Amino acid sequence: NGCDIPTTIDPELQKLLYAALEQAVKPLGGLMGGTSGSAVVMEVESGAILASVGFPGVDPGRMRDPRYPGELEKLWDAQTRSWFLDRPSSLPIYPGSVFKVVVAAAAMESAKSWEGEFSADRRYPCHHKFDLIPSLACDSLHGHTPTQDVNLIEALQYSCNVYFYYLGWKHLGAG
Repeated sequence: NGCDIPTTIDPELQKLLYAALEQAVKPLGGLMGGTSGSAVVMEVESGAILASVGFPGVDPGRMRDPRYPGELEKLWDAQTRSWFLDRPSSLPIYPGSVFKVVVAAAAMESAKSWEGEFSADRRYPCHHKFDLIPSLACDSLHGHTPTQDVNLIEALQYSCNVYFYYLGWKHLGAG
């Protein structure tokens, strides 16, 4: 006996986006393969949200089950601290990630040499915190790879802040 609430969410696109995000983020063989993520698809002209997903996600149909939060905590707590959040609407999207590409291009084009010329294959450690300034960290609690280091392609894939701190420090200098 109320009014209908129209939505712009496309259920099929929502399912496809969640499956793609899960495949991109879900750990492969342990905690090192991924942490969490979110994705939103908008219609540019109208600004309508067509799909909005977060991974890991929650099942809203099970929220009243008193065992469900414990199951989620057991499943995801070692991987990410924010397993219970609706990521797309609750967590900020950092505009600084756009500058990762700028830092990478600057390092490739005109960077100073440190232990040789810059190479996209060079690996820098990522085990959550930047060693020189521990308050600078990455979203990954355990690093993005089993060896806890990443190259440029992996750093872009995982949006690894720590890699770009090293890249800027080692190849571009502090000034």
